[in-house]
Amino acid sequence: MVTLVIPTKNRSDFLIRILRYYADTNYQYTICIGDSSEQFHLDTTKKFIDSLNGKLKIMYFEYPGLGISLCFKKLINQVKTPYAAIVLDDDFIIEQSLRKCVDFLENNLDYSSAGGRAIVFSLKEPGAHGEIKNVGVYSQRNIEGKTASQRLADHLKNYTVTLFSVHRIETWRHLWQNVVKSSERAFMEELIPCCLSVIHGKKKVFDDLYLVRQDHEQRAFHMDTYDWVTHQDWFNSYNIFHDSLEEALAYKDGISRDEAHGVIKEGFWKYLNKSFVSKYDIRYKTKIEGINLKKIIKRSPTVFNIANYIQLLFRRHLKVSTLLNKKSPYCSNFAAVYRAVTEKPLFGNKVYCNID
Repeated sequence: MVTLVIPTKNRSDFLIRILRYYADTNYQYTICIGDSSEQFHLDTTKKFIDSLNGKLKIMYFEYPGLGISLCFKKLINQVKTPYAAIVLDDDFIIEQSLRKCVDFLENNLDYSSAGGRAIVFSLKEPGAHGEIKNVGVYSQRNIEGKTASQRLADHLKNYTVTLFSVHRIETWRHLWQNVVKSSERAFMEELIPCCLSVIHGKKKVFDDLYLVRQDHEQRAFHMDTYDWVTHQDWFNSYNIFHDSLEEALAYKDGISRDEAHGVIKEGFWKYLNKSFVSKYDIRYKTKIEGINLKKIIKRSPTVFNIANYIQLLFRRHLKVSTLLNKKSPYCSNFAAVYRAVTEKPLFGNKVYCNID
């Protein structure tokens, strides 16, 4: 019915963590892995998969050195089920919510995707395991305009990542068909598929916990906004982005290419304006609500770390104890993720922590 698609590169510890989580929670559906890692991580991952003794339904493909967008594109073509969801190797999707999303899409053909509530956490120490330091909300929202133009305008005005929602497999293939090899990653890995997703149909977000993401230093960060738009590959990648959206908008809404261009121009201008202002404030304002950014900058080797720190600081914070409380609707689902993250098990063995 549904396949989880996981690209990975040189993060075998994170990949093993998520596979152990799905094995320990008796995950029922197919997992399709595209591994672009170097030999050490390839060998480590394959050894662990062998140790599972077929407990999970895994399709494993080696794509040495391949970038994430082209890895996605190849993996989507390997999927045999009518639905698929993308999850990165450092994140978790909840199976119960996954089933609910598939059932919804089965009965609502005007929706292209369905997901649920999402949270993001960070650990006190680098790596895949350890004590949780912060937990916050990872924004997800309904996008339900009647026309593709309305949905795209809404999406770009208040941008959220739609990439992790469940989509029909034919939709996934449309989202990635124009993705090409490019050193400009933001368009290829995120903006093209996320914008095409809302053009193809509405997005539903349930109140159930669906996605748990990890914020950490090993993430593949995108460039800051200034460096992005001045990069030598930006204009070529933008043209692919623009032409892909223009063609899809014109077809979906039955409008001219000129009308579609106007929708994209206004929406993307809003997106850029918001991004420029927020990233400028992060980079150049020395004080925000009593926080001395000069000290942070001295401790942070890159702009990415600064942006990461501020974003985490101002995220709507949650408490681990609240999520694990038996009265919380998220308790049982978050508890399984919590165990997978906070306990570092011996290779091939299950280790659980006690949660009351």
